[in-house]
Amino acid sequence: MSSELTHWFCRCLSAAAPGKSAVPAPFPRSADETMALLQEHGIQYLLCRALRGTAEWDALPDTLRAWLTAEWRNAIALDILRQEELRRVLDAFAEQNIFPVVMKGGALAHTHYADPSLRPRVDTDLLLGQAPDERVGSVLVGLGYELSGDRGEHWVNRQFNAWRRDRHGVTHTLDLHRAISNRALFARALGYQEVAARAVPLPALGGQARALHPVDALLLACMHRVAHTDPRERDRLIWLYDIHLLYRGLSAQQADRFAALAREKGVAAVCLDGLHKAREYFETTICDRMLQQLSTAARSDRSRRLLQAGPASVDWVNLGSIEGLANKWRFLHELVLPPAHYMRRKYPHAARYALPFLYLRRAATGALHRARGMYRTRKP
Repeated sequence: MSSELTHWFCRCLSAAAPGKSAVPAPFPRSADETMALLQEHGIQYLLCRALRGTAEWDALPDTLRAWLTAEWRNAIALDILRQEELRRVLDAFAEQNIFPVVMKGGALAHTHYADPSLRPRVDTDLLLGQAPDERVGSVLVGLGYELSGDRGEHWVNRQFNAWRRDRHGVTHTLDLHRAISNRALFARALGYQEVAARAVPLPALGGQARALHPVDALLLACMHRVAHTDPRERDRLIWLYDIHLLYRGLSAQQADRFAALAREKGVAAVCLDGLHKAREYFETTICDRMLQQLSTAARSDRSRRLLQAGPASVDWVNLGSIEGLANKWRFLHELVLPPAHYMRRKYPHAARYALPFLYLRRAATGALHRARGMYRTRKP
């Protein structure tokens, strides 16, 4: 992520906002390519808000200005519908004594962004913990949601989806998590009971809504980007901007607590990496003492292995983080032979007798994916 245009985006969104220097945007790409790059990094709404009314905005191509304006207007309208739906869902859960914690972009949009429409997200992530499956399903079906076959009770996949299309034609998707991450090391770092005890009110989504505490949210933001094995995907600007805003919003006491928690949970290396990246791209001002503490802990940190692992080896790192031989065997079994209902959902149009061939296809596709990942990782 080193293109001149990408770094110009970062300068626009950093504290040293454009308009002061009136630096013109470099446009070696077509408008279509620029739009694709902005969508890839999830910062199109932020850029529109940052540039409107500046000399840089007037210098943009007409097609790009029109697209940015239309995209943000649509995001504002979508967010109104999304908030209404989430209030309905969370209130219905509360009636059954189920209290999910809203996390990732769905929470940060309300807690750390000037307007929730500025934080794009495809779905809303809710941490359920081990809430009773039949009650969770009953609530969602009663609200008109369809559920995925898997219920997130496996070592490989600890989350499941629910979706509903409303009267306006908008699809609302919920990502319901049994654990905070599918990576075993990260899943153990923050359990539901622990984060629920520290959760903070989220009044924008109703009286029952709660979000991760800012310290836990920053820890998760750093872990989440490393849970993705493609190094290029890890550096999505919107994820780094989340880290930038989260760290900037911490008090001195909270920053100390974050550093201590990162060391205690064995994730100092990934937290250090996330902070370094935020500072590189958004000029985040970070306490040198904290960086030194994290750097010292990172030398022997378990999460360091995930930073160094490519797609071909990340599963083995995950396996090593699972305690107990029985659990390790279950993880391997699920990785190679996931449940039949998962395979049927993944290949909905395949005949039932084709299941053995689907498993073979999965194995071949997985091997090819890992081989490509190794090539990308080693390529200079």
